[in-house]
Amino acid sequence: MATLNKRPSGKWQATVRRDRRSQSKTFSKRADAMKWARETELQAEQGMLQHIGSYVGANMSFGQVLERYRDEVTSTKRCADNETYAINGFLRSCPKLAGKQIFKLTTSDFIAHRDQRSKKVKPATVVRELGWMQHAIDIACSDSRVNTVWNTP
Repeated sequence: MATLNKRPSGKWQATVRRDRRSQSKTFSKRADAMKWARETELQAEQGMLQHIGSYVGANMSFGQVLERYRDEVTSTKRCADNETYAINGFLRSCPKLAGKQIFKLTTSDFIAHRDQRSKKVKPATVVRELGWMQHAIDIACSDSRVNTVWNTP
């Protein structure tokens, strides 16, 4: 759904929201803002946009983000062996969450994983795992590999 707002500067801001994500753009003319909003909504309806606000790597799965994190970041840490082992274990044991596209992840996905995982391991292990998951997501967002609009766990 598109919304048009007049900015204090006299410009028009068009905002398109879809699936709890939004994209906005500012225009000097109201007609330009309306045209952009219609085009963006049409593309979203036709499925031409995978999500609002495309970035490089937006179609990456969470598993691909973790693999890249394991290869590029974890290898430089003092605890590289332990964290690599944990990431590989996660990728093997949680294919449903690892296979989910990164922009479709929700907080409830991580809550469900936390609850399931806490039945098998101690709380400190769960916190540690959620920590490197959060760090992997933060790094992917800062590198503009994924959209930063969605909420991280």
